[in-house]
Amino acid sequence: MIFMTGYGMVVGDVNKLLAPVVLGNHLCGYSEGLESYPFFYIPDINDALKDPKNLFMYGVCVKSCPVDKDS
Repeated sequence: MIFMTGYGMVVGDVNKLLAPVVLGNHLCGYSEGLESYPFFYIPDINDALKDPKNLFMYGVCVKSCPVDKDS
């Protein structure tokens, strides 16, 4: 177990564990075609929270987070 942890820390990419996953199991900022879209944005959080187990179905990967609701 200690060996696997050490190996993962040296060879792996811990940031991939923290990257948001969107519909289709794509990683924002890492998957092919999404390299320049590192952030996860949910346009209507109230609608998304009605069924929290499907939260990531409502989000999209974006280059930057909007500053206001009209962006």
